[in-house]
Amino acid sequence: MKKRNVLFLASWFPTRIHETSGNFNEKFAQALAVSHQVVVLHVIADSDATSKVEFVSTEHDGYKKVVVYFRKRRSETIFHKVQKAYRYFKYYRKGYQFILEKWGRPDIVHNNVLFPSGLFALYLKKIHKIPYISTEHWTGYLSARNVTIGKPRLMLTLAIAKHAHWVCPVTEHLQQGMEQFGIQGNYSVVPNVVDQTIFYPAHHSLGGTLRFLHVSNCKEEHKNITGMLRAFDRLVEIHPNASLQIITEESVIDLEHLILQSGCKNRSNLIIKGRQPAEKIGEAMRESNCFVLFSNFETFSVVIAEAWSCGIPAIYSRCGGLTEINSPAIGIQVTKGDEQEFFDALRTFSSGGIHFDRAAILNQAKEYSKYAVQEKFTTLYDQVLKD
Repeated sequence: MKKRNVLFLASWFPTRIHETSGNFNEKFAQALAVSHQVVVLHVIADSDATSKVEFVSTEHDGYKKVVVYFRKRRSETIFHKVQKAYRYFKYYRKGYQFILEKWGRPDIVHNNVLFPSGLFALYLKKIHKIPYISTEHWTGYLSARNVTIGKPRLMLTLAIAKHAHWVCPVTEHLQQGMEQFGIQGNYSVVPNVVDQTIFYPAHHSLGGTLRFLHVSNCKEEHKNITGMLRAFDRLVEIHPNASLQIITEESVIDLEHLILQSGCKNRSNLIIKGRQPAEKIGEAMRESNCFVLFSNFETFSVVIAEAWSCGIPAIYSRCGGLTEINSPAIGIQVTKGDEQEFFDALRTFSSGGIHFDRAAILNQAKEYSKYAVQEKFTTLYDQVLKD
């Protein structure tokens, strides 16, 4: 395997503005840095910027990162939005020049999320003859979202996909959604990465506990929190010792409003926590018997992959991504939006009416290790560069 110089472009990436935005792209960078020299370039507007433009260069987790912050206007007219697009491109060029002088010319560009950063990948291919591949995560392509993509954006996205050597959605379900928008490309599905130094199985027994766990942004339209709570509330009437811990990545106050909206009568059986570091989420999974998810749509569902990496089964609604997997050995799949079916699954699990295979769960989780994902991308790089 030849070590490549990889320029990693990202439409979304963690920054001082959004610490968790695009953290799945960050995990890709960490995985690829195992075998390649990876330099991340990300450009973002900052409403709190004190200078017109700021270049921040760092190195950690085995890869280098250059973030270009430029001043964001408080309000934007149509003219300012056009100007902003020009500024994005301008600072991508400046950031690339900085990288070129410091670390040399990349062998390949790995773009993350077709639009908008893929426009710069397309520019580098056309002007500097550097090939690129592009991964995709955006839920907007899923039919359940019912998102309308403006014609200019769609035309640009089509061009980015057309000229990419590979287009890599994280699931087949997402690929199907992209194809429904007419996005044609040389597709190869590569899943998201789970950090299995954080998400690993427990080596102790939980005894007779009945602990369920849910982790998400807790947005009602997306995660159907009230439906999940109503089903769990019914379960408590049969199993008073059952508990459901919910870790929300967003506002705890908003989650409390959803609890009230659901009509939950057994509030004492709920454990509510705000945003937690990954290490704490891993601990919570190892202290739980089962992960639960009752979403209306999913692109991938990293939390299910993390739960499986911790060796615990999941109960989930079929709505895209990993929820399309239907294997009784690793979890219970239910119909999206069907609260009775979700309740029945909770009851079946709680009564011990189904046997899960821990070895099968951990075997499924191997697909999401950084080594497995790195090998898949390396194979694609080698096919592009053919040397």
